[in-house]
Amino acid sequence: MKLIFVKVLIIFYAALTVARAQESTPVEITINRDGIHLKGKFYVSEVKGTIPTVILLHGFPGNEQDVLGIGKTLSENGINVLTFNYSGTHQSEGEFNFENTQKDIEAAFEFIH
Repeated sequence: MKLIFVKVLIIFYAALTVARAQESTPVEITINRDGIHLKGKFYVSEVKGTIPTVILLHGFPGNEQDVLGIGKTLSENGINVLTFNYSGTHQSEGEFNFENTQKDIEAAFEFIH
């Protein structure tokens, strides 16, 4: 009985290891906007070929983590995802205000093109 239990644990552990290896890991990125460095993450999909890329925006001032896990989920389903922190929030430089937020989004768009 103990031997069966040990075998099941080994199989379970091996399955978890394989599942973790297939998970999407974001790449830390820096977007340069007029000399200000915006910190973010780029979730690269493992799908080959031409695939879409979305810019995932968080709320104000938001959270530097993946918004509800959406970035990871989308990248695992064939979509590249760019997330970043607005100027003056979290690890990004500059001053936070709505005008800068619009400029930040434009810089993120340029970053992926």
